Amino acid sequence: MDELFKNLNAKNKKDYYKSLSALEVLKNTPLVFDAYKHSKETKGDIILHIYGLLQNMFVSIDALYDLCRLNMHYKYNVNINQNETLRKVKHIRNDIVGHPTHRTYEGGGVGYSMLNLEKTTLKEIIYETHFFKDNNHEIISNNVDTYKLMDEFISESSVIIEELKNHLMVERDKTLFNLSYDIANNVRKYIYNLDDLHNLRDTYIKKYKVSKGSNNRILWRIRLLEKCFSWTDTNEDVLELIEYLTFKESYKIHEMCAKLENVSPQKLFKPLPKLLKEMYRFLNKNKDKRKYIKTLLDNSSMYYKKDLEALKGPKIISYLETLTDADLIYLVGKGINDYKVKSK
Repeated sequence: MDELFKNLNAKNKKDYYKSLSALEVLKNTPLVFDAYKHSKETKGDIILHIYGLLQNMFVSIDALYDLCRLNMHYKYNVNINQNETLRKVKHIRNDIVGHPTHRTYEGGGVGYSMLNLEKTTLKEIIYETHFFKDNNHEIISNNVDTYKLMDEFISESSVIIEELKNHLMVERDKTLFNLSYDIANNVRKYIYNLDDLHNLRDTYIKKYKVSKGSNNRILWRIRLLEKCFSWTDTNEDVLELIEYLTFKESYKIHEMCAKLENVSPQKLFKPLPKLLKEMYRFLNKNKDKRKYIKTLLDNSSMYYKKDLEALKGPKIISYLETLTDADLIYLVGKGINDYKVKSK
């Protein structure tokens, strides 16, 4: 295998690093087999344990979603993405265990990942990804604290399981349905009442015995809406966008509360703002640009700035470039991602 390394063609960097990634996996396979047969602290043991840990966490997170779907018919209590550490588990697992030799990304591009076995321990995973997109080659270094991953998962899953247990003991009525409808209907009429929003939050927490700091999706949405109430701008088109997104958030909360109490939500409507209409027309005319909008929900994505650059033109993209608050970026990005082909 060492001879094969020496004879690789390094001129085509993309193919070269893809080959290195594949050979790295093949070279590590005997180590894994050896560790499996001999319980010693070797590099193979480390690889085997890391593979097992990441795959277990990946499956365990799916299990939490499934548990909530099966018993609640939705996944409102599971909001792993709001936990910065656990949000990365899927990506780390896909880089190292799932698709190290060829991982494709939602925003476009492909990556080839390799473990640094000289530095990796059971406490810290160190690896690099060679990312290729639009003829650009980027090397991304990653350090993963496995103990922190495990601690965060235990903490988060304990909260979710406790909330699920409490949910199953609650008798359904229309309390949250009515409170959330009043809020959404008022927001539609530009009436933002923080006391009403806090009353909805406190009623939900008390009724379902949810922790106030929980990453629960309903509480997270309420926190987003509270932020929307103080969100403003001097530009009329931007202000129209903010008012629309604020309404959409309030109505989403109403939909969730209705589903929670097994009733249908009341229909409410607000017309699409000018900036989103312009963005949708742009996407209709530029099919090749549509692939870039998925990353606009998360400014921590390594492709966020590049994909913003690729979408330059519409005014909403220029506004998005001025935002630094991750929640507001998510809200604008969600509005853009609501795009449907042929939206006018």
